[in-house]
Amino acid sequence: MKNLSIRWRLTLWSSLTLTLLMLLFGSVVYMMMAGYLINRTSFELEEEFDELKRAVEHAQNNEELQTVLAREFAHHPSFDFEVRGQQGTVLFHSDRLQKLNNLSADLLQTNVPIGGKADINIPHLGDFTVGCKKVASSIGELTLYIAIPLASQQQELSMFAFMLLCAGLLTIVCAIAGGYFLARSALSPVQRITQLAQGITAERLNERLPEMVVDDELGQLTNTLNEMIERLEKAFCEIQQFSGDAAHELRTPLSVMRSRVEIALRSERSPEEYKDVLEDVLDESLRLSQLIEQLLFLLREEKSGTTQDVNVISVGEIIKDVVTHVGEMIDQKGISLDLSKVDTWPVDGNSLLLSQAYFNILENAVKYTPTSGTIKIDGYADQKCVHINVADDGPGIPEDDLPNIFRRFYRADESRCRESGGTGLGLAIVKRIIELHHGTIEVNSEVPMGQVSKFPCHYTRTERLPSRGKLCWL
Repeated sequence: MKNLSIRWRLTLWSSLTLTLLMLLFGSVVYMMMAGYLINRTSFELEEEFDELKRAVEHAQNNEELQTVLAREFAHHPSFDFEVRGQQGTVLFHSDRLQKLNNLSADLLQTNVPIGGKADINIPHLGDFTVGCKKVASSIGELTLYIAIPLASQQQELSMFAFMLLCAGLLTIVCAIAGGYFLARSALSPVQRITQLAQGITAERLNERLPEMVVDDELGQLTNTLNEMIERLEKAFCEIQQFSGDAAHELRTPLSVMRSRVEIALRSERSPEEYKDVLEDVLDESLRLSQLIEQLLFLLREEKSGTTQDVNVISVGEIIKDVVTHVGEMIDQKGISLDLSKVDTWPVDGNSLLLSQAYFNILENAVKYTPTSGTIKIDGYADQKCVHINVADDGPGIPEDDLPNIFRRFYRADESRCRESGGTGLGLAIVKRIIELHHGTIEVNSEVPMGQVSKFPCHYTRTERLPSRGKLCWL
């Protein structure tokens, strides 16, 4: 059955279920019919016993008994009768038994209890239900036997079973044909969806499956497939854009190094000029190395999908450690840094990754904060979250660029980012680290005032720290 189509499997399973139900129904109806015939035979047997008993009780002597029995009970089409005396001698039996003369006392006395009935087989006559009763009469106690042939009952049961079998077979055949038709009709939209989906390739991801009017399982399947194709299209576009941006970013430092070396080789240069060329090549090599390391970091973390080496860490200590690493940049620009409201804020996380995230955020703030500007880091904690805010008074980010600043290689000001040595991956790395910690990150900015650059991210606690509640970073 594994190699059969769903259409045939549905048909066969429904037919098998119907067959079992038909067998159960037929068996119950057959047993009910057999019980009805048995009850009818018992009722008819009692009626005949009443008539025979009245005839025997009214007879005054043996001759009168023989006359009454011969007149009323010798030629009955459906019953056979036998009357025995006290010694078991046969006083009367009906014509069919008289002709065969083989309903012996041993057979009856052995198989039929007094006052009861039994099913026996009489040779050359077939199966009978025989009842036996004792009756007091004027000529003494008599034993009455009444035999009802079961041939007609068996014939009725056989005919009834044949009708049930024919009706069942016809029903099963109709069920198979109807089940196949219904399965085919029900699955025909799936076949159309399959054919249309096969035509949607990597070059045609802009196409969609036609939406179903009804909101049933097939409609949900179509909507799910369209959503999946939309996600694939978005992923393909991001991959293509990422590949193009990566190629462009890798080509730029290589082009710079090549042009500097080619110019230096065109003529003899002084040692100082060669030194300048080597320094430029070294700077571009370092930038290229940084770019490659950041790309590898993003690819590695996206593949893992989880944060490794999670421990209880202090967000405040991480921020203070990051400030120490960018201290030289802060001093060179004469920037004022306010850390007065930074607390410990213990959470679960990876200290190396979070240090990288906050380093990129703070480095970005230092780069775009003007000389003698101000950077403020503060926050607070409640029962659910820990909120951290990083703000600077830089030039701000245009509103149209805000939704894109976390994209890889995106730069709101290409020339200025180039001068600052950025790769366009810093904030993308920040966003990925925050997502690995089950958080979010947002930016608010005002142009041209540029007073706020806010990076909130929300972190959900682990069960290992129930006393700290749900922690968030902002």
